[in-house]
Amino acid sequence: MAKSNWGITSGFIGRLGNVVGYNWKGVNVLRAYNQSKSAAKSEAQQMSRARFALVGKAGSAMYDAVYEGFRKVANNDKSTQMGEFVRANIEHVIGNTPEVVELDFASLQISSGNLKPAVFGVPTLNGLTVTVPMTVPTRITRRMSLRDRVYLCAFCPELEDSECLCVGARSLDSVTMELPEEFQGKTVLLYGFTVGAASHNDGVASRTVFLGAITESENTNINTGGNTGGNTGGNTGGNTGGNTGGNTGGNTGGNTGGDNGGGGGNDDDFQGDIN
Repeated sequence: MAKSNWGITSGFIGRLGNVVGYNWKGVNVLRAYNQSKSAAKSEAQQMSRARFALVGKAGSAMYDAVYEGFRKVANNDKSTQMGEFVRANIEHVIGNTPEVVELDFASLQISSGNLKPAVFGVPTLNGLTVTVPMTVPTRITRRMSLRDRVYLCAFCPELEDSECLCVGARSLDSVTMELPEEFQGKTVLLYGFTVGAASHNDGVASRTVFLGAITESENTNINTGGNTGGNTGGNTGGNTGGNTGGNTGGNTGGNTGGDNGGGGGNDDDFQGDIN
C-alpha cells in the first residue's frame, strides 16, 4: 500500500501496483517493482541452493578439519576456509532434483594443497580406538618431511558431527585416535590428510585420502573372526583350520584340538586378532 504525501501528483511512498515511490535526498522518485530474488525460485535456482546448502552443512560439521586443511589455500587466495571447501566440493554433489541431491562422501575433500599425503593403510576399530597403519617414506623430497603433521577426521553422517585430530607425524608407522562416545555403534567415515611442518612446506596441506567407513559390527567381526574360526577348527579336529591356516596350524589344530577340543581355536584366534 502506498502513502500519498499531498496528492498523487506530488508523489507517494510505498508500492502501488508495479510502481514503488520513495523520497531520495528530498526528491520524490518512482521506480518499477522488482520481485525479490528470494521469491524467484526457478528450478535451476532451487537446484543451486540445494547443492550449496548440502556442501555447507558438511563443511560446518567438519569445520575443525576444514579450518586446518584449507588454511594455507585460503590465505593465498585471500578467501575463507569454508569458501574454499565449498568451491572444492560443489562438484561432488550428485542428483538431478533439489529433493534428491546427496554428497559423494568418498570424494569429499577436507584439505587442499600440493603436499604429498601420508601413505595410509587399512584402519581398524577396537572399541572407540581407531588405528591406522602408515608406510614411512624411504625417500624424502621437497614435497614432504618426516616432521609433517598427520590428521585424522572421523565424520558421523547420522549425527552430522565430526572429530578431527592431529595424531602424529609422517615418521610414525601407525597413528591412533579415540572416537567420541556418541559415535559408538554408528557408521563413521574416516579421512586422513597431511600438513607440512618443515620450514620449506610449513602449513601446506595435502589432498584428502578417504580411508573408508568403519562400524562397530566390522570391529566385532575383526575381533571375533579368529575365535569363531578357531573354535570351529578345534571342534572338527583342526582339519578346517589346518587347510586354511597352513601346515603348522593344521598339525597344531588337529592334534591339540582333537585331544582337548580347543588348540586350533587358540591358533586361529591369534591369526584373527592380527588381521
